[in-house]
Amino acid sequence: VQTINGSNRISLAVTSADNAVVYALSSKSSNSGYNGLFRSTDSGGSYTSMSTTPNLLGWNANGGDTGGQGWYDLALAADPANAATVYVGGVNTWKSTNSGTSWTLKNHWSGAGGGIQTVHADKHVLVFQGTKLWEGNDGGLYVSSDGGNSWTNKTNGITHSLQYRIGVSQSDDKVITGLQD
Repeated sequence: VQTINGSNRISLAVTSADNAVVYALSSKSSNSGYNGLFRSTDSGGSYTSMSTTPNLLGWNANGGDTGGQGWYDLALAADPANAATVYVGGVNTWKSTNSGTSWTLKNHWSGAGGGIQTVHADKHVLVFQGTKLWEGNDGGLYVSSDGGNSWTNKTNGITHSLQYRIGVSQSDDKVITGLQD
């Protein structure tokens, strides 16, 4: 059994590029910010801290803020063709090409400038299909075919919504739901 101290939530990722590599993304129990990315090279037997900064789970484009939404959105994907390439999603999406030692912002929730594309916040899933990286967030479904440099919104033109709560009447056949984003 492995423990990452100070965690309130952990997401795991593996890669077919090296079946001994396991990544663990941890959000802090104190403020749901970035607690760190950890890597195992022995199939989860032991882990090494790769980074604890910048705050990959916060709102700022430079990761210099504190806190985050790791209690709500915490996504992690390892590239199936390169075990050293890993992506983290929280409010924004980040990429590392050196096993999580350093990070580059790949999309931002409100427009970071500098050529960084605005993509809806609250990343819940990052998954590879071949060389394409798919991202599911509160705003829909996006895909990148170029390592996260550009993103295409695949939900454009589709009426969709995120159901936040649902209630069913105890006395008749009425149902009510709450939506967001």
